[in-house]
Amino acid sequence: MRAKVSLFVGIVLVGLMLTCFSGAGGSSDGTLVIGLAERHMNVNEEQENTGGLDANAYDAPMPIYGFIYDALVEYGAYGKPLPGLAESWEISPDGKSYTFHLKKGVEFSDGTPFNATAVKFSMERMKAKSSANWMSMDDFTDIVIADPYTITFQYAKPSYPILQELMLCRPQRLMSPSSVEPYGDPNGTLIRPVGTGSFQFQEYKRDQEYTLVRNENYWGDKPKLQNLIFKLVPDDATRLMALKSGEIDLEGSGLSTIDPGDVDDLEKMSDISVVTNEGDMVYYVVPNYNHEPYNDANVRQAIGYALNKEEICKTIFEGIYTEAKGPFSTTVPYYRESYEKGVVKGYQYDPDKARQLLEEAGWKDDNGDGIREHDGKSLEAKLIIPAPSVTPSAGLGVSNQQPLAEIIQSYLKDVGIKVNIVSVESGAWWDAVTTTHDYDMYIYSPWGSIYDPPCTLRGNWYTGGELGYSDPSFDKMIDEVIASTDETTRQEIYDRIFSYMDENALVIPLYQDARIYAMSSNIKGFEIPPTEDILNLNKVQV
Repeated sequence: MRAKVSLFVGIVLVGLMLTCFSGAGGSSDGTLVIGLAERHMNVNEEQENTGGLDANAYDAPMPIYGFIYDALVEYGAYGKPLPGLAESWEISPDGKSYTFHLKKGVEFSDGTPFNATAVKFSMERMKAKSSANWMSMDDFTDIVIADPYTITFQYAKPSYPILQELMLCRPQRLMSPSSVEPYGDPNGTLIRPVGTGSFQFQEYKRDQEYTLVRNENYWGDKPKLQNLIFKLVPDDATRLMALKSGEIDLEGSGLSTIDPGDVDDLEKMSDISVVTNEGDMVYYVVPNYNHEPYNDANVRQAIGYALNKEEICKTIFEGIYTEAKGPFSTTVPYYRESYEKGVVKGYQYDPDKARQLLEEAGWKDDNGDGIREHDGKSLEAKLIIPAPSVTPSAGLGVSNQQPLAEIIQSYLKDVGIKVNIVSVESGAWWDAVTTTHDYDMYIYSPWGSIYDPPCTLRGNWYTGGELGYSDPSFDKMIDEVIASTDETTRQEIYDRIFSYMDENALVIPLYQDARIYAMSSNIKGFEIPPTEDILNLNKVQV
């Protein structure tokens, strides 16, 4: 019987000594075959020679980046910054300058020296690309090289997430100047993906697979594996069968989707191991703040109290996902601390409280049909969901949205709200939730632990953001926390931010997902990473 390991409380990095089948199997110089979902199959014909693996782009397979390219700063447990290619760093008192002291003796996989010049090339390439306005790059003003291993980034204004953004698996990873033609030109064309990571790119077969080989020039402890093969298997069921048959060795969180409903079956297989951990994503109902009556915080709170989140987790997610209290995962820095202090209260299931709030807001069932009315209007909500054909990605949670929507519909009917579920294709869904705002509510999630909380706050609830919410006092709090240079002050501001979101029911939290990895039971040395976006397999043997 396979041993299940559940690590939902507080442990993010765990060395789990499991072993893996890999086709040939056996030695530490073997090959690991990894299953990838369809969302990673977005390479166009012009990128076939490189697999689209540009370290400074934001449109290629995320799980592969971290094996080829290293970061100046690594993402540690619960967002703690750890030395990467930078051994240490200092931040100026005004928060506008970041000075990094680089590791010496490091080479790119092709033998090109890693130094401050190479770092400057990558950052200038990031700035030059069309995505340069993404995150902090608009405020990136200058790069100063003091010596071959000391470099300073200068910004127009303080922004504490800068260090966090440097941890991302894309687009601020570091690549060799030899990766582009002309050599070292920030505007050059990518001709080969060359990084300092533990593996190097060997081959890409369009819509089939990526092959990486061990980087013999790697500056750290070399991987025990010789090869990584990432197989692109679009269909969840097909990919699961490939795992069961031994065609692939590993799949799951960050790589692909494993439905919680499949976990029990996998647990019963002697040759499959399943590992779970608290997830990076929280899913919630987003109300339309500009549609009556959902512009009323009391009505939004009533929806929160009307939903039995614990039962939703049991019914749809086999109890593997857990009830959420707020807008972020408990793995997210600053939110985690506010959560543990009880700043985030959430909405415990209390249908009587929901009815009371609706009554106080003027919504009563005067005609006895079970649906509340006010000023001659019925209390109805258009819940828009993406059609099942949509590829699960970026917070859609598609495979579960129809049954989830139906449960929400049932709970809200119980307190007098009629929910009309409208299923549309992906383009129409995205247009409705980001442009036309043609909805009363939809189900969504933030960006994930490595980006949050600042990215989601700034992108969604700042005036002019995607969700159409606007409150100058809330904007001010977001500005203050991003510009903060003191950790204690920053946490205090975040406490106020999360309390505000709670009191005003900016979202109705549903559940926090779980990271689920399934693998051949012969794997040795698999470690759950601190975030699903960056997987380290250097200790794995097959």
